[in-house]
Amino acid sequence: MKFHTKKYQDFLDFMLISEAVYKGTHKIEEIKALILRLSYTMNSYRLSSNKRREQLLSPEERDMIQNALPIFERLIDGRLREVGTEKVVIHISQCVYEIIKPNGEVLILDSLKEVLKIIGVGYRTLMRHIPEESWGILNEFKGYKVRRVSVFNARSLT
Repeated sequence: MKFHTKKYQDFLDFMLISEAVYKGTHKIEEIKALILRLSYTMNSYRLSSNKRREQLLSPEERDMIQNALPIFERLIDGRLREVGTEKVVIHISQCVYEIIKPNGEVLILDSLKEVLKIIGVGYRTLMRHIPEESWGILNEFKGYKVRRVSVFNARSLT
């Protein structure tokens, strides 16, 4: 059975917008404008009682949003990397840091700055002992076990 309600259409539009934000394509001016137009056809705007009628996106415009090449790729540890420049962009909301203290106590921290304070070392020292590419796995340093954990799973959108 397939639903064809207004709520279902809103859900499909929301999924399309969410995927664009996930890929970072909402930063492209042309895509941003299409997303804004799409948002004006959702929820209360879709009701027959709405006096303001917006032009629906054509299938080609919807495809433009859906098929836009991603700006970001998500690394396994939750960080974002710009596709074109390979520059890593760290967002606090993308990952947390799990620390297991020598006494077994487990801490979940939301910034690398807090990790450095707990372990009592500087950024460069930590990076010398824990390579950037190994942050998704549990690393041991000065008796502490540390790892960066993704809080946003890419598989949830597929």
